[in-house]
Amino acid sequence: GTYQLFATQGTTQISSSVATLVVKPEPAYLNIPENLVLHLKFDGDYLDTSGRNNNGTAVGAPQIVTGQVGTGALRYNTAVEGGAVTVANYVNLGTPTDLNFGGATSFSVAFWTRFTGSPGDLPFLCNNDNSYGDQGFTFAPSWETGSWSWSLNDGTSPIGWPGYAAQYGNEVGYANALNDGQWHHLAFLVDRAGDVTTYMDGVRVHAKTIAGLVFNLDSGLPVQIGQANGAYAVAAETDMDDLGIWRRVLTEYEAQSIYLVGSKYGRSFDSVGPVEVRVEIQSTAGGLQLTWTNGTLQSSDSVASGYTTVAGASSPYVVQPGATGSKFYRVLVE
Repeated sequence: GTYQLFATQGTTQISSSVATLVVKPEPAYLNIPENLVLHLKFDGDYLDTSGRNNNGTAVGAPQIVTGQVGTGALRYNTAVEGGAVTVANYVNLGTPTDLNFGGATSFSVAFWTRFTGSPGDLPFLCNNDNSYGDQGFTFAPSWETGSWSWSLNDGTSPIGWPGYAAQYGNEVGYANALNDGQWHHLAFLVDRAGDVTTYMDGVRVHAKTIAGLVFNLDSGLPVQIGQANGAYAVAAETDMDDLGIWRRVLTEYEAQSIYLVGSKYGRSFDSVGPVEVRVEIQSTAGGLQLTWTNGTLQSSDSVASGYTTVAGASSPYVVQPGATGSKFYRVLVE
């Protein structure tokens, strides 16, 4: 419905603009392909199922483990000794045009994550070689506080405005929110003309404006999952599942629904529910009018069998009761 506030003082009355409230159902299925450019399910491989062929390549020996959604998830890790990387198992996405967001393209990143302890900022996803320190985008755990963080950097202003913007989960009261060894969902909605909005487990936990900041996120380096150009010396082991990237800002309903469908039903954001078939019968001056949503109208003299397609029938379709004896009708959907 629509709602409006009226405030009266004496003989003076002012009114607010009209607000529209829409209550949407909690979904059991979700399919959001619009501007989807990467979808890695990690169900035994690193293939992109978005249709854009932005497939990942394993570097070292990342593992496929039990996931939150589907049949598998990615486990990546880095080991460090003497300040240098000794083991790096991760996934390389290369430098596809779809993942180049330049100076103005809005985008969204969503995935499930699972880890323990208090690791540093070994990235969930980034396109640079020093996590926050260089040009590009970074989504990572917050440094040694077990939460989330993000960074957008133009490479000319390593800290401060206008070439750098970042947010850390521990700064807004979410320290140790993720490091309990359970699956948690993160969604980062990057609106280049507005806010970077963070959702954790379907809840909007933070928003920070980047409006007016025009800086180039194209570092020229590959986009990687679980590393920063293969040599970032921060030790950690993390699981990731069902990574999606869109070249647009997801709606709040979409960000929340990805978590709900994944947590309650173990389904991804490309799942389609069963087809709904509805048949309505209404009395009209010309007879009984049959209306159906989709499918093919069939009829039979017996309710149990012998159905054949009604030639030329399209919805709505009018039949005459008793004209040719008893008839049973059904709609076939294939």
